[in-house]
Amino acid sequence: MNVTRAALTATLLATLMPGRGEAAPVACVPGTLSDYFALSDGCTVGAFQFQNFAPLTTQPTGSSPISPNAVQVMPVASGLAFGVDVSASAGELLEILFGYDVTGSGIAGASLSLSGASAASDGAVTAVKNFCEGGRFDPGDVTGCTGTGDALIAAALDGLEDLNQSLTIFPIVALLGVVDDIAVDGGPDGSASLHGNVTNEFVAGANPVPEPASAVLVASGILGLLRSRARRVRHRTT
Repeated sequence: MNVTRAALTATLLATLMPGRGEAAPVACVPGTLSDYFALSDGCTVGAFQFQNFAPLTTQPTGSSPISPNAVQVMPVASGLAFGVDVSASAGELLEILFGYDVTGSGIAGASLSLSGASAASDGAVTAVKNFCEGGRFDPGDVTGCTGTGDALIAAALDGLEDLNQSLTIFPIVALLGVVDDIAVDGGPDGSASLHGNVTNEFVAGANPVPEPASAVLVASGILGLLRSRARRVRHRTT
């Protein structure tokens, strides 16, 4: 790390990590995912507080990890965008999984959007948000939800289907455990790239009524994810 990079990192962490006696948390600011892993008190975006950022302790079989230093985190209107700039050729599977908690006086829904993805042949880019309503997952895992239920929403792009955004609505909670899974899979004979953002946003206040199109997007996303997962499993076993 050069002097300039070290100085920028120190400034970011000083902003994100208030000292003793100071009000916490502070507003979220741009940084790498590694910077967010180092947060001690979390940070806020609008009505939501984000904290307890951590990588999953087990990397999926057959995948190569995307470095958290290469993931850029940017606050958006009601959540966080995770910027990724990677490409996978045939036979490559690049993936990163990480968790965090969201708290607020009322969390009524969550959305996931994908931008800047491309895929050819049997390649695929997938983004999955697993969430635990009213509780947390086990540390470093996507199991053991302590809340009222857990579910997922997906955004995917592959040679057959393109789903850029998904939304789900649930009964209002004050805590939401989240695990994100971002994968860029070249497939056995294709290629894929992500030069854009995976954006996680959250719905505050009274429960809105989801439009029928939103429900279709969620269902389509899960089906697309399952198809992509099946292809990746076949890829790993061969």
